[in-house]
This record gives sequence, structure tokens and C-alpha cells, in this order.
Amino acid sequence: MRILAVEDEPAIARMYRWLFEDEEIVVVPSVSAALDALEGDAPDLVILDFGLGHSDASELAPTLMRLRIPVVVISADRRAEAFALEIGAPLLWKPFDTDRLFETVNQLLATRRPMEGSNHGR
Repeated sequence: MRILAVEDEPAIARMYRWLFEDEEIVVVPSVSAALDALEGDAPDLVILDFGLGHSDASELAPTLMRLRIPVVVISADRRAEAFALEIGAPLLWKPFDTDRLFETVNQLLATRRPMEGSNHGR
């Protein structure tokens, strides 16, 4: 499964790579880089830091909703709550628990996997 993480803090980006080392993960630092990645070969899931430097991720909403990609929103910014509700994504507040993030990502990815191989044995 492919994960796109949108994160501008290098330490958190490294943690994502470590935490999801068994998945294909691409980490980008900005909204524009995320838009480019989403328009290419779309990922199976997005981990999205709502607050990215001097901008926020709200401009990604139309693309994420159009592509229907599961998203986990991560933020310390209270505006992220409305954004997460708008796109139907779970929200984890910073500082977040890595076990909780791992669980949330795996639950969302599991919802994308059931159809794989479902015709075997029939």
C-alpha cells in the first residue's frame, strides 16, 4: 500500500518513514508538492499535517474529496477540526501517540484491502 505523508517538520517526517517502513511511503513538505503527488499515481492513504509553515492544508480538500482517498489529519491548530470534519477524516492532535497513529492508519488501510483476492477459492 502507498502512503503519502504531507509534513514539513523533518523529525516527524523521519518518524513516519520509520513507523511505516513496511509500506511504500512518500513524504512531501508542502501543499503544492502534495497536489503534484496526488495528481500522479494516487496513494492509498494520506497522513496530513494541517499546519504547514505559513499555510494550511485546506486547499487540498477538493482534491482529497474528489479522489476519495482516506486521510488522517494531524494538527495542533484548532481550525483542523472543521477541516477534518469536511473531508471525513480522523483527527489526531499534536503531540500525538505513534501507536494511535499506527492503529488509525492500519484501520483505514484495512478498509481498502478487503476486495483484494476476494474471489479466491470460488
